[in-house]
Amino acid sequence: MDEKEGRRNVANNIALVAIILSLSITPMLINQQETGRIVSPKTVMSNSFVSGKIGTNKGEVAPDFELRSISGNKVKLSDFRGKTVILNFWATWCPPCRAEIPEIQKFYEDKKNNNVEILAVNLTNSESSLNAVKEFVKDKGMTFTIVLDKKGETSNLYSIITIPTSYIIDKNGNIRDKYVGPMSYETMDRFITSIQ
Repeated sequence: MDEKEGRRNVANNIALVAIILSLSITPMLINQQETGRIVSPKTVMSNSFVSGKIGTNKGEVAPDFELRSISGNKVKLSDFRGKTVILNFWATWCPPCRAEIPEIQKFYEDKKNNNVEILAVNLTNSESSLNAVKEFVKDKGMTFTIVLDKKGETSNLYSIITIPTSYIIDKNGNIRDKYVGPMSYETMDRFITSIQ
């Protein structure tokens, strides 16, 4: 085999490998696009750290869940798409949770008309009773959405260890930040302002 023929064989082999890779990768990319795992260029430009992956880390899509509200209605996290959400995990027996509730309530009252929602997940499986939670909510004048995690499944889904823990979720359902500990009005305002 002469040198010219050898180069032609190498070129043919490279072309063949490229075709095979193209044929094997294209269906995977189409599937990724259809399942939403590939982020559109528009999303990348507006939110460069979004991965499109479902998870509880910054840049991931917050896992959806459905729980009953304190009034008995079914509520899904995905019901709030199009709004910025503070997803807050709390319990009535938790002193730092108690400390942040007036701040959350005031923030909610001031921002609810600005496409901001508070979704407070009560760790009901750790409470003395459901009635204790209802009385607490009434006494504190909590008017934002409160859902009951009676089996602890949602707190497990979000790997909640310390409460209060809050996730800041943008209008597309992406986690933009996570905050462990009681939040002040100013802290919430800073998080929300940075993504709206």
